[in-house]
Amino acid sequence: MGGVFSSRPLDGHEVLVAQSAREMMASGDYLVPSFNDEARLKKPPLMYWLVIGVAKVIPGAGDVPEWAARLPSWLAGIALVGVTMALGWRLGGRAMGVLAGLLLATSVGYFTLTNSARPEMVYGALGGLATLGFVRATLAEDRTAAQRRGALVGWIGFALATLAKGPHLPGLILFGVMMHLLLSRQGERLSAVVRPFTGLVVFALIVGPWAAALIVHAPETVDVWYHELIGNSSGDEGSGLLAHVSAYYLHAPFRLLLPWAPCVVLGLFAPWSKRSSDFAAVRVLFWIVIATLVVMTIPDHRRWYYLIPIAPALAVMSAAGTLGAMRVMTPSRTVRMFGTFMVLLIVFGAGAALIEVSQPMRVGPAVVVVMALVIGAAVMAAVSCRRAACGVTVGAAVFAWAALFTLTGHLHGWWGEQRYEEWRFAEVVAERVPDDDPLYTWRVDEAVLVYATDRPVERVRDLEDIDDHPPEETIWVVTREEFADDVSDEWRSWIIHESPPGAEDGYTEVLLALRARTDPGGDAGRSGG
Repeated sequence: MGGVFSSRPLDGHEVLVAQSAREMMASGDYLVPSFNDEARLKKPPLMYWLVIGVAKVIPGAGDVPEWAARLPSWLAGIALVGVTMALGWRLGGRAMGVLAGLLLATSVGYFTLTNSARPEMVYGALGGLATLGFVRATLAEDRTAAQRRGALVGWIGFALATLAKGPHLPGLILFGVMMHLLLSRQGERLSAVVRPFTGLVVFALIVGPWAAALIVHAPETVDVWYHELIGNSSGDEGSGLLAHVSAYYLHAPFRLLLPWAPCVVLGLFAPWSKRSSDFAAVRVLFWIVIATLVVMTIPDHRRWYYLIPIAPALAVMSAAGTLGAMRVMTPSRTVRMFGTFMVLLIVFGAGAALIEVSQPMRVGPAVVVVMALVIGAAVMAAVSCRRAACGVTVGAAVFAWAALFTLTGHLHGWWGEQRYEEWRFAEVVAERVPDDDPLYTWRVDEAVLVYATDRPVERVRDLEDIDDHPPEETIWVVTREEFADDVSDEWRSWIIHESPPGAEDGYTEVLLALRARTDPGGDAGRSGG
């Protein structure tokens, strides 16, 4: 809850959710999401529906303030921890379930996404529900009521996750379950576990009505979906597959669960350890993770938060690895294993950095990375002493991180000064520009301005694209300072307000007031304010 109910401004991606919910309520059209008066056909509606529900049920949320847009993510975060604990409990008992939930709830990725209005956390909770259901179906006896219930829960999670963001990650979770069955020579169980007919019926009942209605309302939706599902992942025409293979998603899980990266390493070995045979059931999670990471190396995009639906699997594996180490480690073995893991982490990180050298990855604050290594060393050291000491160390580390997130979640340092400056500038624009005057953006993104002004803002590629206006009418344009001098001589211009230079991008936005020239000569006026 560190930043959910603070006044922290929405970033550009969060604005898309909040403003779309506003526009759907204003228009009364709850079928087609829209932003800036344009349909967003490529985005499923579940997150918008949840925000609308908050706005209609909770007093004071009708205008979709920041906290109302983020509340569904916070609630989904609670559900995600619950699903993770249930998954760990089913696979390895109460201790594994509790530890898995604690590791996930105190990770940087979880903290970031529960404090965001993006649909990722809702997507993650429903992907976790699909994982829990399919895993329960895998572990149950064939043709039993327990197996049927597990498959049903899995398909419900699959369908709802599709409504939240799309079928990509739920499909990979199901693919991982199927890989586990095939590689463990249980291929004859595929039909009993997956129950494809049940899946088709559940998917049709949950997703079908919305999808059919949208296609009837907007037939071009089919082309948009094809591009999102297939065309968007195929790369440039004529380029080879290897040109789009990236190592990004091979190290993204460590970022997702920072500062518990050493526990993730332990989790990758836990399902195969002969000394930890109690955790053999965790192998199904191993294949879910591996299948997802391997397939995700192909698309030409790099977003660590795309992996949040497999966060429960990663957290349970990490808990299994940590508990396994606590059971079997002796001082000498701990030293050898810790040294080996650190070497592997260094080699793996260096290799990934070489592959990604053309597109550097932002890992996050250096202090988090350092703390991850410190915690890993502390856990290993405690394991080498005795099990009780390890438990105390892990518990203290978890409590410390939970307190850190809770007490500092509202501070600017977690989110960057850029969004605050961008929001202050947008508020000035909303105050200065009259509602009846036309407002454009030129070479800058309009998302935050649309939310701050709650009005359509048209983006133009060139000022010549602006429709003709009477000479006495003022035209308002937001652009970068470096482009202000490029205003055509056909316009008289004034700089009304400037934002401070962006902390990350290093550019300044300006609000220009333009009027068409009635005389052919003269210089454009420029003034600050």
